[in-house]
Amino acid sequence: MDMGAQSNVKLCGEVIEKLTAWNAHRNQTFRHDLSEVIQKWRVIKAEQDEKNKQYGHLFNPLEAIDIGETTHSQLLGDLLNPNGEHGQGPLFLHVFLEGLGVPNPADGKWQISIEDGRVDICLWRSSPPSVIIIENKSNWAVDQENQLYRYWYHNIYKPYPYDDYSTAARKLTFQIIYMPPTAGKRPSENSLQRPKELDLLGLPENLNEAGVTVKVFTFRDHVADWLEKCAGLVPQTNARLRTYLQFYIELWS
Repeated sequence: MDMGAQSNVKLCGEVIEKLTAWNAHRNQTFRHDLSEVIQKWRVIKAEQDEKNKQYGHLFNPLEAIDIGETTHSQLLGDLLNPNGEHGQGPLFLHVFLEGLGVPNPADGKWQISIEDGRVDICLWRSSPPSVIIIENKSNWAVDQENQLYRYWYHNIYKPYPYDDYSTAARKLTFQIIYMPPTAGKRPSENSLQRPKELDLLGLPENLNEAGVTVKVFTFRDHVADWLEKCAGLVPQTNARLRTYLQFYIELWS
C-alpha cells in the first residue's frame, strides 16, 4: 500500500473514531436530558393529581360525551329559552341579544325554535319585528348548498318582505348568525347563493346583494364570553347552574 493510501485509511479511521465518540456522547446527553424531562413531568403530574383531588379542576363530565351539533343546539337553545330549565327567565337571552346589538332586546315576547325546519336555532318576536337565525357549526360541518339563503328566505323574507335589508336598523333586527368553533371557518359562497327554484321571484342573486350580513359568532370567543357573562349573573347560591356553565365554557377554552 502506497503512502497516499495509508494516509487515507488512517484519516478514515480517525473520522470513524471521532464520529463514534461523538455519537456516544450525544446518546449519553440525550438519555440524561430525557431522564430530567421525565422526572420533571412526574413532579408536575403528581402536583396536578393532588390539586385535582382537592379541587377537581381537571374534571369535566361534558368532555367525556361526544356532543354533536344537534345536542349543542339543544344546550344553547335551552339557555336562550326564557322558559328553559335554568330558571333565569329571559336573562341569558337578553345578554345574548345585547351582544348582537339587537335594539331593545327586553321589549316584546321572544319565541324560540330548535332544529325546526332545518334551522338550528331561530329566535323571533312580532313586536318590534325581529328574527335571529343561528346556524350552528360546532363540529365543523360543511355548508349545504344555498343553505343560508334558504333560511333567510323562509324565516325572514317571507314573513317580512321588505325591499331593503341593508339599513342599519334592519341589519340589527334581522340577523343570520354563523356559529363555528373558531374564526377559521366562514360561510361558503355557495351557501349565500339563491337556489334555482327561487329564480323567477325577482329576488337578489345572493345575500350580499340583498344587503344581508352574515355574522360570524364563534364558540371559542363569542359563545364562551356570553357564557362567562351569564355565569356572573347567576346567584352565588345556584352552584349547580354556575358549575354547568363553567363546564360548558371549558369545552371551548
